[in-house]
Amino acid sequence: MKWRSLEESGPGVERRSLAEVLAERKNLIAKYVPADIQAIHERAIAEVRDSGVAGRASRTGDKAADFEVADQNGILVRSMDLLQKGRLVICFFRGR
Repeated sequence: MKWRSLEESGPGVERRSLAEVLAERKNLIAKYVPADIQAIHERAIAEVRDSGVAGRASRTGDKAADFEVADQNGILVRSMDLLQKGRLVICFFRGR
């Protein structure tokens, strides 16, 4: 799989559709990831799909429930407190 530099992965660089990018990644996975690992991934994807979790997921425009979470310093942060200061954007980053 090709790793992109910061310049290549910067905003506005990708000219292809998401479907085209996904197709390329699937081809690279088929080419470089061992079959036994691909089988594990396919089983995990099937388990998630069959669990019905997608049907319970929030949709665009849904109001999120109030929550509390520890920040990077371990300090408890409440969504209600943040919303009193203005709009709240939540970003999820996939870890490794």
